[in-house]
Amino acid sequence: MHLNKPLDDSTIYTRLILNHGAIVVIVLVSMHLVYHLASALMGYQLMLSTILFPHGFEANPRYGTWSQNRFSIVYTYSAGPVLCLALAAFAKMAHSLYYCRQRGDFRIFLYWIYLVGANYFFGGALIGLVTNRGFGHAILYGSNMPIPWRIGFTFASMLILIIIGTRSLRYFLEFSPTEDLVIFDNKKTRLTYLFVVVAMPWLIGSTTLLAFMMPSPHMVWSSLLITLLLCLFPILSFFNMSVRFFLKPEPEEVKIKWPYIFAAVALVLIARLALIGGIGFIQA
Repeated sequence: MHLNKPLDDSTIYTRLILNHGAIVVIVLVSMHLVYHLASALMGYQLMLSTILFPHGFEANPRYGTWSQNRFSIVYTYSAGPVLCLALAAFAKMAHSLYYCRQRGDFRIFLYWIYLVGANYFFGGALIGLVTNRGFGHAILYGSNMPIPWRIGFTFASMLILIIIGTRSLRYFLEFSPTEDLVIFDNKKTRLTYLFVVVAMPWLIGSTTLLAFMMPSPHMVWSSLLITLLLCLFPILSFFNMSVRFFLKPEPEEVKIKWPYIFAAVALVLIARLALIGGIGFIQA
């Protein structure tokens, strides 16, 4: 099937931006909800009173003092990142073993779940170790990590995110509907394509998630949108690398995926309305 527009027509890129932007919005908001719901439920199981809000969750000891609930706090703030990392590992495995060689958008969902889930773990550790907030603070709170180990763990988290991004270039090239957009001999077209499916969807997804968390976006959760750039920036930086990637020879027709756009809008609106007053998990 041939494209119904010339490859240099801006409408092709506009459609790709809308499609990939909707996918990233769905993944970011869904993983945001999974992250905080898992932590809120873990806190409830560990005798903490937790409340789930659009901007995150709040936890307070129901019985005793903070020091008496030390490890409950650690496990609560670690539950979300650990679950996201597990989802990221599962998504990466499914993508690498099978879906990277298939047409269809499910593979794109899987890869963004992998990137966002890994970022919520390693990026959360990075931000927390620097700011003493969130997941990184839970690591410090539970381990009493000395300063040299803290510095090493921080740089290790940053390095892992950069490595993940560097190894992601070939997978984003495989998302191309036709090899003409990512052919190595035309580096300008390849960079434009990567900007369309990487940078613009991140910008759309980040803006949407920040709006979802308003009027009080938490510093940690907002900063996680920036640490995601540690994965995405190498993709754009090394666009001119000649890498081997799998792409079926038959081009795909680029259409606007309205179900994705409607699903993204519905997810944001429904979740926002459901959480606007907070959902409490209160110990009796």
